[in-house]
Amino acid sequence: MKRNNTLPIIYLLLMFIALGSLAFTTVSAVRATPASESDEYVANMNMPYIGVSLQEGNAEEGKWTTVAYRNFDPDSETWDPERGVKGDPIFTGLKDVEFGVGDLFKDDFRVVNSGNIVEYVRVVVYKYWLDAEGKNKDTSLDSSFIDLIYNEKGNWIKDEKYSTKEKEIWYYRMPLDVGAETDVLITGLRLDGKIKEMYTVDKIEKQSEDGKYTTISYDYLYNGREFKVEMEVDGVQYKHGSDAILSAWGRANTIENDRLSLD
Repeated sequence: MKRNNTLPIIYLLLMFIALGSLAFTTVSAVRATPASESDEYVANMNMPYIGVSLQEGNAEEGKWTTVAYRNFDPDSETWDPERGVKGDPIFTGLKDVEFGVGDLFKDDFRVVNSGNIVEYVRVVVYKYWLDAEGKNKDTSLDSSFIDLIYNEKGNWIKDEKYSTKEKEIWYYRMPLDVGAETDVLITGLRLDGKIKEMYTVDKIEKQSEDGKYTTISYDYLYNGREFKVEMEVDGVQYKHGSDAILSAWGRANTIENDRLSLD
């Protein structure tokens, strides 16, 4: 019996996935304006002074780069167009290192209040696989294998009620002063080693001069596939924060002593 085990090849292809796809991964639109607000509450919104920025870097070394932001310019009364729609690629450091299944790539992300008022902020993280052509989302593949490492010691709380395998929603418990930054939210990325177990087996019996033998080949489900990671940052005003969060994000919540909890 012969075994045609292609696991090393698949492993290399998955390394290419990590390098190739993330080189083109983008930060999605960074929205500082509320997604919706009631007619009664709109008069209390201080949107002209809201601003949020997403930063990537190394927390230990204190090195940060702003990769996406959206700020309202009160002088021109317009949103800053430079980063209002798309930000720069994230996890760009992967292009300079070898990265395989199970390896951890360390990279820190945090949010900064780049507006002119105190805010509550949240981050929505999207992760998904692309189809064989690398164009559209493939919902048949398990996005939980794209393993983002979150900081469990800070003030971030995950919205367990509305998060899914493809979308994870995180709220910062405390209000951010003007110019202040959150604790680190994401500290790294890796591909779950269990992805190597996702394959089908094909057994083919053949005849040779020495008799019959069976060739076993493995077809790996994630062979050659790419994935994307996107982050979306939102901010709402601190004043009447609980009502602002409910109005803008539709999330029931409680704020006591400025500390946010999800109902």
